[in-house]
Amino acid sequence: MKEINNNTNIKNVSFRNIPQENIEDFEDTLSTLQNNMLKRCELEVPEYGDFSRVKETLPNNDNSTYAGNVSLICEPSEDNPQKRYLMYNQQNPQNVKGLSCLVGSGTKEDILELLKDENFVNNLKQNSDRMSEKMQIMKW
Repeated sequence: MKEINNNTNIKNVSFRNIPQENIEDFEDTLSTLQNNMLKRCELEVPEYGDFSRVKETLPNNDNSTYAGNVSLICEPSEDNPQKRYLMYNQQNPQNVKGLSCLVGSGTKEDILELLKDENFVNNLKQNSDRMSEKMQIMKW
């Protein structure tokens, strides 16, 4: 039987560097978050009744934006079986503390229309900029 040589030389290899082509700007991250959430809400959010919270999270790879993970969350209302809430959550770059804001509310159809809106990413970016500013002021 022939012996297999398992010695591997891995000099000058860095596992922490991300290739530049994989880094996307923050608006692309928000757009991807929007598309992912739209698909999930279409499938996982019922027209009527209770459901498990739907959460879509992506990391921020754009160093020019003061943010870590960003999330969109859709959850049911406790008092109205047809009402749904869509929220945006942004964590600080260390992913320790975060802020949330209500993006919209209404029926499933209202939430889907909101997610399909062409200005959705711009509005989310404005909310994100305000959150980033608050986090920097609070030195998070």
